[in-house]
Amino acid sequence: MDSRDRGSVLVPVIGIAAIVLVLALLVASLTVSSLRTTQSTRASVQASAAAEAGIAWGVANFHGGELCGNGIRSADLRDEDPAFVIEISFSTSATIEEAVASPEGWRSDTCPGAASGANFVRLTSTGFGGYGDSSRTVEAIYEYTSETTDPPRNPIFSGAIFAGTALNLEGGNLIRGDMAADVYVNITTGTTLKCQGSSAIDGSLMVTTGNLELQSCTVRGDVGAGGTVLVQNPSRVEGNVYSLANPGTSVTVSNGTTIGGTILARGGLKSQGRSDAAALDELVSQNVLTSGGRASARLNDLTVALPVAPTWPEMSMNSPDLAALGYDVVVLRSDQCRPANGNGLRELYEAHFGRSMKTVIDARACSKLDMEGSDLTLRLNADVIVLTPANVAMSRTVFESASGADHDLWFVHNDANREDAKPTCGHNGTFEIKDGARVRERISALIYSPCSIVQNNGSEWRGQLVGGNVTVQSGHSVLVSEDVGLGAGDGSDSGQSETSPETGTGGVLGNAPLVYRDVR
Repeated sequence: MDSRDRGSVLVPVIGIAAIVLVLALLVASLTVSSLRTTQSTRASVQASAAAEAGIAWGVANFHGGELCGNGIRSADLRDEDPAFVIEISFSTSATIEEAVASPEGWRSDTCPGAASGANFVRLTSTGFGGYGDSSRTVEAIYEYTSETTDPPRNPIFSGAIFAGTALNLEGGNLIRGDMAADVYVNITTGTTLKCQGSSAIDGSLMVTTGNLELQSCTVRGDVGAGGTVLVQNPSRVEGNVYSLANPGTSVTVSNGTTIGGTILARGGLKSQGRSDAAALDELVSQNVLTSGGRASARLNDLTVALPVAPTWPEMSMNSPDLAALGYDVVVLRSDQCRPANGNGLRELYEAHFGRSMKTVIDARACSKLDMEGSDLTLRLNADVIVLTPANVAMSRTVFESASGADHDLWFVHNDANREDAKPTCGHNGTFEIKDGARVRERISALIYSPCSIVQNNGSEWRGQLVGGNVTVQSGHSVLVSEDVGLGAGDGSDSGQSETSPETGTGGVLGNAPLVYRDVR
């Protein structure tokens, strides 16, 4: 071989070797990449499966009590197979659309329960794969139904007003309601209750002691008194007239009035100078009383009794007992009693009244709970009880439902003596509702005070007034009667037993999620 050709074969050999090496490296790279892709895909599938397994675990253990039993609101099972972390939260929104659209409305600081007002429960599960940092988070939202059903609440009485010692109705006021807007009052024997000034009552008016005078007053139920009854023109009674006064004249009726029922009295009847049977004839001739009403009348009958004569409801509430029933208790300091003063108090009141759990606002440290001039709109998400001092003033304050659900609102000043069957104020005070204070639909509000309650100046209250002295006067005030659920005696929910939101759920999730989606 020519020395000049020596090594010439080596060049193509090296080239071929280089090509083979490149191909080998390429094959190895593709193999490694494929392996990594396979591992990543496998990890992603594992993470997805783990996340979905976490949702299934959450549903099963929510019902089984592991999740939210004893207040446990999350579980970290990253050391298990499948590996996941799950958290629970709930929403009090009225619809699923509202719940999804309001991420800030989900609560994870406590578990859903009978007192929480929860309507939807969200399970958020993050699953982990076995390779790298692979993870997947999914959430499932279920409808939530509380298994703990509050028993029917027992109202302390059925009606609009119960006045323990005195009642004043005047000034064109309206007491109305879908149910009977009954008014009951105990006044001193020998004194007189007057319903006047074009006032109207969509129910019955019963004065268990004392006398009753109707002067330009409309009562769409029965009227009755332990003493005498006077019905003057142009008053109207659509039911019966009862009087327990005896002996002598029990009932006096003038022409120009209307009685839709009949007259039942332990004593006699007078009208236009006539007595008893002649008076009945006069009332029929003047179209005050129908012939049927005359035929069913009972005069000088000692068996006549008032159809309803309730006794004063003694009530006393305390925060520990209410807390044991599942209410969340907040206490106002003595410098937090007037929201119009500023310093964040408006926001404080809005937050307290707007809690999603049943709440007690203990304001007894206040010498006066002064909500005048605050221009507050307080939107309730749950039932609220306010324990008040003797003196409360409220103007330009509106109470409404935040979600459209029904809620009860109580203002309670405790009776100083629960054993005497009469209102005992202890400290003289007045609960004043005036200047456009409003309770809107879906809220049923009770004021209970053995002291005085005054409603006037164009206000509108929806619920019940139970007071020692009650005045509904001037300014065409409206009281819409709705029975508010309260238990008798101790002022709690009569044996109601609620599951504490920190110790159990007392509820179930829907069979299928309303929303199921990837979060990340």
